[in-house]
Amino acid sequence: MTMKNRANVVKAFLGLAALVSLIGCSDVAPKLTVADAENAGFERDQQQFYQMIGAEDGWDGTWANASVELYQYANEEAAQQAVQVLSIEDLVQPGNISGWVTFCQVRNLLMLSTGMEPCRQLRELGGR
Repeated sequence: MTMKNRANVVKAFLGLAALVSLIGCSDVAPKLTVADAENAGFERDQQQFYQMIGAEDGWDGTWANASVELYQYANEEAAQQAVQVLSIEDLVQPGNISGWVTFCQVRNLLMLSTGMEPCRQLRELGGR
């Protein structure tokens, strides 16, 4: 093998190693599931009509002694879009009929809650 061929092999190897490193170090956080939330303390009660709001799954239940609705989206962008399209902020206004106090989005999960603690625990689950 000539010196030029060796240099080309080394360049190709380094390029491949850099590509693998970039893929392996992606900033995209793994998707969270309703089951992950259950493992962190969420207790399911009744399944919601999640398809109507573009989610993959959705349940009401309790978490940290508060009533919650938890929705799982395909990815973080879909959850962010749901917050905007559904005007989620309007659902947590004082005196709302459902009693929601707050909502939070962590990665691809979106939650409405009658207390602050479930959102704190969901953020902890998501590493935020």
